Amino acid sequence: MGVGHRGAEHPAARAVPAYFDWTRAEAPARPAEARVLAPLVGFKVQLPSMVYALMYFPTTWSQEYVNLMRVWTPGSAESVEVPLAQQLRFAMPHGMVYAAIRHGTEVIDGREVERGIGARMIAWATTLAEAAYEHEVDAQGRPLLSSEGTLKYLYARTTRATRS
Repeated sequence: MGVGHRGAEHPAARAVPAYFDWTRAEAPARPAEARVLAPLVGFKVQLPSMVYALMYFPTTWSQEYVNLMRVWTPGSAESVEVPLAQQLRFAMPHGMVYAAIRHGTEVIDGREVERGIGARMIAWATTLAEAAYEHEVDAQGRPLLSSEGTLKYLYARTTRATRS
């Protein structure tokens, strides 16, 4: 099984997602030890929050809140010209890169996190990728990063679940 950035097997390494065929007449059955995940639970709240935030916050004539949420793909039409040192980037194993502006950090519940919402999402995506994908690590087990600050995946374009 795969090893994460701390050298231990991640619990998700044994997880096997199952997608049920909801078009069948009989109810789907699942193993007793299976865990049910509802991926839209948080999104049901987040989507309206995001819409209202984008609709009402710019009425103050300040774009700061919008800039805190901004996430883009470098080189695209919506890309923002910001020095690389002021960006936080996340690269998917298949090559897609996302970036956000760093607005500093703050301490929440004893943890230091990015102040910007977009940068916090990028940081969380990197944390999840560290646990889900095999990547290069240094002698202390810390992830090695590329010149752009993204993880160096061991198997580009391939996930642990699809490799044989």
